[in-house]
Amino acid sequence: MKEIKPLIHYKINKILNKLPEKIFELLNVFWSPLHLIFPEIFIENVNYFKNIYSKYSLNWNIYFACKANKWKSFLSVASKCWIWVDVSSKYELQSALSEWIPWKNISISWPSKNNDFLLLAVRHGCNIIIDSINEIDFLRTIRKKNEKINILIRINDINFWVSRFWFTFKDIKSIYKKLYNDFDIIWLAFHLNWYSIEQRINLIGKIFIEFKSLRDYWYTCNILNIWWWFTINYFSKENWGIIKNYINKKNFYKKIEFSNYYPYYTDNPKDIFLEKILLSKIDWIHIYELINNYWINLHVEPWRALLDQAWITLFKVKWVKKANNNDNLVNVDGNFNHLSEQWFNTDFLPTPIFLKKTDLGSNIFKSSIAWNTCMENDILTYRKINFNWTPNHWDILIYVNTAWYQMDSNETSFHKIPIPNKLSVYNIKWYKFNYKLDEQFTELDLNY
Repeated sequence: MKEIKPLIHYKINKILNKLPEKIFELLNVFWSPLHLIFPEIFIENVNYFKNIYSKYSLNWNIYFACKANKWKSFLSVASKCWIWVDVSSKYELQSALSEWIPWKNISISWPSKNNDFLLLAVRHGCNIIIDSINEIDFLRTIRKKNEKINILIRINDINFWVSRFWFTFKDIKSIYKKLYNDFDIIWLAFHLNWYSIEQRINLIGKIFIEFKSLRDYWYTCNILNIWWWFTINYFSKENWGIIKNYINKKNFYKKIEFSNYYPYYTDNPKDIFLEKILLSKIDWIHIYELINNYWINLHVEPWRALLDQAWITLFKVKWVKKANNNDNLVNVDGNFNHLSEQWFNTDFLPTPIFLKKTDLGSNIFKSSIAWNTCMENDILTYRKINFNWTPNHWDILIYVNTAWYQMDSNETSFHKIPIPNKLSVYNIKWYKFNYKLDEQFTELDLNY
């Protein structure tokens, strides 16, 4: 099988094709593995969504979810783009405030918010997403006289989905009464896992009935928040079809089988996913028209869609060996804490980009890719990759589109191996680019 390359942003291609020697220099200085962050690509993704809002004359807000990627470069450009941020801990809230995200542009979510987290959010005037009656009771105890607390009720009514998040429609009438007179603004939101546009349309129809109920209670309710799981594409449609045909246990290390693959291609990626929802109809009226008729602000939290192509991860090759079943393994200097797709019990299917240190000729070499720890399951890619040469020490493997959870959810200093460096790369030209350590980067660096 000819190896299938994933989609690669043109700015990243510039670096890989025109400046490969710079990649080797960076790994020599900052060592392996190394993460490269692309704040300008994040901004491009934000603008895709802004264009959809403009196209349909919608009042809007876009959220960046801190939990999807914890590094500060994205918070810095979120501030620059003037989008909102969703935080799920006191520490994420402190980070957002330190990056100049305005308090009114921060929402607080998590099913088990502790009291100091809620207190910090209330004192800064952030917007609080409630998941339980207990949270309402605590907010009432800490609310100062005439203090404004903005509340968002998260609703779900998908029968097959059991969760500790959110309220059902049968719950919320009692919630309205409990909030009455003490809380000034109520927003409605839903929070769906999976990628079904139809489920979202169904919930939007139900939620519009609730907007009328809320306004009957004299609540100022004019925001609908559509959360989570906007799809992106890792492959072209043609290449994803080829890769899917290759998903067979005989093509995987130890003949392992996974069933929980991300949909690496969709006809409705990121902003098109949103537009598909807006153009759908409820009672013979388009959803975007319904939103405008009700004077509602539409908020979205696209998750990985804001991070699409905005991160790559580099690994230095250490050596090649054979397992005792005769399978080839390319060992790299890094481990499953640095690109943790196995956390989702799956394999990361996009093929790494190969950079040769020296040209030693070509030959077909089929191999999986392994890490550097003592764990038997420390495998980066179970799928057997068709290399067009036998990898050698100091060759580089580059995984693209690794920003969403994969690179930092399980990141630890296992074996006392240091946490990898993160470099923000910006001002990319044909002949050069600028970079800074993530902790040094600010939005001011883009004002060149």
